[in-house]
Amino acid sequence: SDDPELRQWLFKQQLEYRLKKRGRRSSMTEEKITQLESLGVVWTDRFELRLEELVQYKREHGTCCVQRIHNGNLYAWVTRMRLRYHRMKNMEMEGNNESILHYQVDALNNIDFDWGEDISSIEWKNQLENLRQFRDNFGHCFVSHRPPPRYGIDARVDRKLGRWMSKMRVQYQRRKEGKSSDLTIERIDELNNLGFEWNKETVEWYDMYHTLQEYRKDHGNCAVPSNYENDPALGWWVADQKIQYDLLQRGLSSMMKEDRKAALDELGFLWDGEAEWSVMFDALKTFRSKHGHCVVPTTIGNDVDQTLAAWVIRKRQQYASLQNQHRKGEMVAANGDQSLNEITHDEIKALNELDFVWDTEKAEWDERYRELVAHRNEHGHSEIPLWFPANPSLGSWIFEQQRQRNLYVQGSSASTMTKERKRLLEDAGVVWRDTS
Repeated sequence: SDDPELRQWLFKQQLEYRLKKRGRRSSMTEEKITQLESLGVVWTDRFELRLEELVQYKREHGTCCVQRIHNGNLYAWVTRMRLRYHRMKNMEMEGNNESILHYQVDALNNIDFDWGEDISSIEWKNQLENLRQFRDNFGHCFVSHRPPPRYGIDARVDRKLGRWMSKMRVQYQRRKEGKSSDLTIERIDELNNLGFEWNKETVEWYDMYHTLQEYRKDHGNCAVPSNYENDPALGWWVADQKIQYDLLQRGLSSMMKEDRKAALDELGFLWDGEAEWSVMFDALKTFRSKHGHCVVPTTIGNDVDQTLAAWVIRKRQQYASLQNQHRKGEMVAANGDQSLNEITHDEIKALNELDFVWDTEKAEWDERYRELVAHRNEHGHSEIPLWFPANPSLGSWIFEQQRQRNLYVQGSSASTMTKERKRLLEDAGVVWRDTS
């Protein structure tokens, strides 16, 4: 028909007919089928319907290159035909002749259909070049696509390239299983020539390894705390490497391999408590020389090595555990095999010589008090509100000191306020208020 509206209507009836035959919801009824067939309507398959629609599009626009804005459904169909065509060509190159689309190819060729370049081939070329540049910049192909750590932007993170590489591994696995795959032998060879790693577990391991490299550049060591706030995944991974190494030493099943251990050794990885102690104790001595005390700030936002802060907290926790054992009358070895979860008497002695503060409550009180004095020195007053955006911890601490002082004045035994603390706070300019 030369009537566009009638032609579109007939096309819709063909689609409704196909839906009905497939048992799908359709507006087509048996009565309508009878009426249409009496008028000479011949039911065609989906390919023939779309082909007819494409022929009409070419009459109107002079080309088979369908624009999405003109006909979204036809555009999607044409795109699928191109993808199937190029996939078939790739299969033929490897000797797997898939002839199911050949009659469709002939039909489209008869109307001078432009097969163009496969979209997936264009993406392949672009991403392969991106991977080559990455390899030239970093010396490896372990592209990270996990979210960057909170402490800044990681140049190794290229989420789009990383996802593409993950897709290549999936296609590689499909090919190994004898399933259809877009990955040809030629493409596999190109990736192998770049040093592409096909094993997902190995890729994930080296992703974290290179993150540890960046950490070492920033901190000078590999002593990542297990509860590392800036990148929790890195803290967990470092702890797991020690577990895996311990399993390897005991002859048990382990993910630790000799080449991985050698790579970690090159970074100065701390495998045991003794090695970690040496590094972190030196860091604490440096901190004490600079600040005159060992109360390492632990609040987020302080310009302090969070690794050292976490280590100090862990030492206090280990000390408290040791004291509990003594109170219970349990036997505690003076020294001997040291675990990362234990503290030795020699370590306690060394820390005491630095005037280390073991009482966590006192340590926190002293830390907040120093922040209060610093605020007064900078601003000339100690009027800090409860909701204090510049330092929320200090605001809530000041409010708590007001409350504890009131309890102290009332003679309550529940108060943690002492005569000495009250004097220090008054010296710092704190004005007492009723918090009830």
